[in-house]
Amino acid sequence: MKGKRTLRLSTKEIRRMPVIRKVIEKELTQVRAAELLGLSERQVSRIPVWLQTEGEGGLAHRLRGRASNRTISGTTRQRVLRLYGKRHQGFGPTLASEKANSESSRRPWGWK
Repeated sequence: MKGKRTLRLSTKEIRRMPVIRKVIEKELTQVRAAELLGLSERQVSRIPVWLQTEGEGGLAHRLRGRASNRTISGTTRQRVLRLYGKRHQGFGPTLASEKANSESSRRPWGWK
């Protein structure tokens, strides 16, 4: 392990542990474990490796603790909220976005 850190597992992740332990101990096949857990056989073949190398934290979702790819920076968020408060107070989020986009020549920041 890379260092000690406290990690909370979800109920779903905790319920997987006994099944995966049985797979490791060869008491249960990966195919049957996949059926029980509702996962693919491929995923069930990976999880025991994570559990053995990382301990219980290996069952946690890999992206836990990371920021979303869709996170908006604090300055952009503040700017949008300031404009919303000045020009579009009382509008819902969709109407405010449509009005802001029609008033400016810039493309909408939520679109690709």
